[in-house]
Amino acid sequence: MITIHKKIKTIFLLISFITIFLLIVLIPNAQFPSLKDIKESHQPASLPSKDESFKELAHEEKNVKQLQFSEEYRIKKNSSVYETLRKAGIARQDIHQIILASKSVYDLSKVKSGIKIQIDHLGAEKTLDSLHFILSITDTLWIRKNHHSWIASIETKPVIVKVLGFQGKIQSSLWQSAIDQGIDAQAIFILSEIFAWQIDFEREIRPGDSWRMLIERTYVDDQPYNWGNILVAEYVRGEDVYKAVKYPQDSVHGDYYTPEGESMKGKFLKSPLRYSRISSRFQLKRFHPILGINRPHLGVDYAAPRGTPVRAVGDGVITIRQRRGGNGKMIKIRHSNSIYETAYKHLHNFAKNIRRGSKVTQGQIIGYVGSTGLATGPHLHFEFYQNGRYTDPLGIKFPREAPVAPANLGHFKLIAEDMIQRLNQNNQVRAKNLDLAAEKQGDLNNKR
Repeated sequence: MITIHKKIKTIFLLISFITIFLLIVLIPNAQFPSLKDIKESHQPASLPSKDESFKELAHEEKNVKQLQFSEEYRIKKNSSVYETLRKAGIARQDIHQIILASKSVYDLSKVKSGIKIQIDHLGAEKTLDSLHFILSITDTLWIRKNHHSWIASIETKPVIVKVLGFQGKIQSSLWQSAIDQGIDAQAIFILSEIFAWQIDFEREIRPGDSWRMLIERTYVDDQPYNWGNILVAEYVRGEDVYKAVKYPQDSVHGDYYTPEGESMKGKFLKSPLRYSRISSRFQLKRFHPILGINRPHLGVDYAAPRGTPVRAVGDGVITIRQRRGGNGKMIKIRHSNSIYETAYKHLHNFAKNIRRGSKVTQGQIIGYVGSTGLATGPHLHFEFYQNGRYTDPLGIKFPREAPVAPANLGHFKLIAEDMIQRLNQNNQVRAKNLDLAAEKQGDLNNKR
């Protein structure tokens, strides 16, 4: 019994010894994680930096753009929006929804021919995404798809208004002097209309006359868009100097007045034709080319091509509109307060809606130049009556419209003084710039 017990004890000691040996020899070579390693193993995965995120977004956006493409169409003459969109391959149901969606902001049935439509698609399947109709240089109608419906809106570009100064000198014509200064016909036409009651620009201008003005110029996307109002203008003809200042007294758009507040607008235009020449003046004795006798010529003849528009020289009511013997087709107008009357003879035809009893306004087209009646060629015979008597329209000083109201006169004169000062300053700056340019050119010539 004692022997067995000793054997067991010996075996236990042997096992213990082997275990200790193994711990001493093998454990130093073992690789266990340190505390630092354990902490790092529990840290969350690192997030991408902001720069990396933006790069990924830009890459995704680029991929989206690569999947988008656009087509452009124009609405042809005698065509419609519906027909144009069908030719572009858009389904009838989509067109119906697009037209309905736009009704709240713009009626597509009013879109005119020539309007450009841009159609945007997405993806390889060419899914319809949006349309925009370029209605004008400032307005674009956008129609975008929002899930299963369409949303319409109008985008309007801002219009920037600048005030520019111009001046010119007449050599051959007013129009050529404007072209020489880089001004188109629209702007110089506005200038001629302001002084139409003081100057007949077809017959009364002379070489050496000069003009200057401050005019509004509108811009869209930094590109010239249109001409606005002339704020102040001046025309010099010999010793006569005419100045006009715009002032919004009785109308939204305003009228033009002299610096003293007198209206620039006369009761009557200086001529019933915009473009013509005087072929025969008012005279008590003239040889008639058809009758072959001397007789009074109690009016003024304006030679002009057949069909040239004839204007009413003042507001009034038509009392005669018919063909009368040697006068041919003629119109007679009784003007306000019945003191003045005018007659227009040898017309080719009457303007639309011109009848006896019709009210007409100054400048309104009432007929067209012709040669009906006793006439050798197309011309307008124009007569002017004052208190029932024939009067030479080229020799009479026409009355003016109402001046600036006394209540507004003080305010007007402040504006007029400021406008004329600005016009003079612009003239001085321009003259200085021309002098500097001349000096530079002189220096270049000397160097050569």
